[in-house]
Amino acid sequence: MSLSKNSLIIPITHFIERYDIGLFVFFSPTIVAECLGGNGNSYPLLSFFLFSVAYLARPLGAVVFGYIGDKFGRKNCFLLSIYLILLSTAAVCFAPTSLGVTSIIIIAIARFFQGLASGTELISALLLISETKKDEKIPSDLVLLRLSATAGLLCAGLIFLLFNTAGYASWRYPFYLGLALNIFNLLIRHKLTESEEFLEAKEGMVFESFFSHLKKVLSQFREIILCLLLSALGPGLFYTTTVYLPEISGISSDLLNAKLLIITYWIVATVMIYFASRTIDSRKIIYVSVSLIASACILQLTGLLSIKPTLYMLIAGGSGIFALSYITYKNLFSVEKRQTGLSIGVSLGQATLGGNAPFLISLIYNIYAAQNAWCIFVLALCTLFAASLYIVENKVLMPTRKSI
Repeated sequence: MSLSKNSLIIPITHFIERYDIGLFVFFSPTIVAECLGGNGNSYPLLSFFLFSVAYLARPLGAVVFGYIGDKFGRKNCFLLSIYLILLSTAAVCFAPTSLGVTSIIIIAIARFFQGLASGTELISALLLISETKKDEKIPSDLVLLRLSATAGLLCAGLIFLLFNTAGYASWRYPFYLGLALNIFNLLIRHKLTESEEFLEAKEGMVFESFFSHLKKVLSQFREIILCLLLSALGPGLFYTTTVYLPEISGISSDLLNAKLLIITYWIVATVMIYFASRTIDSRKIIYVSVSLIASACILQLTGLLSIKPTLYMLIAGGSGIFALSYITYKNLFSVEKRQTGLSIGVSLGQATLGGNAPFLISLIYNIYAAQNAWCIFVLALCTLFAASLYIVENKVLMPTRKSI
């Protein structure tokens, strides 16, 4: 069956993609230091830029690759993107580091194209799993996809820890491994089968030009905003807990160990969500998860809960949202506009409220001197998610929706 094949292959491809992204999360300071001299903490803003440039490219990639996915198939889009990711990874692996700022520019350009290709990677994966008639299996498959992504990030972190501990001189070896894994990624993607919903809808599709298609998608700007808000809470929580909170959580005196421990907690919580999703309705899990996140923030703001239990509650609730929130916005767009519409909404959510969560929290702290700025930010995200969910669930914008 196409579902079992796709459900087996896609988590593997997603693990590899997140491992690749994770390498830049941990190794960016090392790469910048080798290019410009100094140590890993000498150029924090430049290191952040080298990592985030890929996220800035994602909305553009969502537009370009989304059109390909809507017109030529989800599988073809998924295949094309991995070719670009493979070339970008190779460029990073073999980029010179002796040219100073020029080296940084070369690597940043490679990262930009990597982000361009990643603009619709997640949506391609989600559609290849969910656009099937086997609806009852979709929630657990979505959780498995999220689990593989977090495991890829943890793997990159553990390799960084190994290299730091052992004192290996070159950062390139983990990237060489990433290049080899991406070659394997390319090979197994050819084994995927096209989504059933796309094949059924393809028969009645009228071929449109790129700009005509884009105009129709952008005319549904309210749905794009809803998609943005529904998809931002998961990554926003993840980056808040793994980037901003490790320093104040008291979990470990070593910052890197604290981050890796928190990522491990996310994996454990996601495993629990996986088993829950096999027997409990996915929407009930989402409702409970939102309530858990909101309660944790309110208890923290009122001083009734210390930081550690708050962190655990956020991870428990965030795991359910991050894994299953796709169910809430999948049907905002019809099949022929779905990949572009969802890719634009999700990539904007990741590039603004989600991926930039630590930056936005720091901004709130600097402007308002709020000690619990992170808590205010998460509660605001949670409120926006709940309001958007209410709009979608009550069909304020959509006349009909198929539930999962």
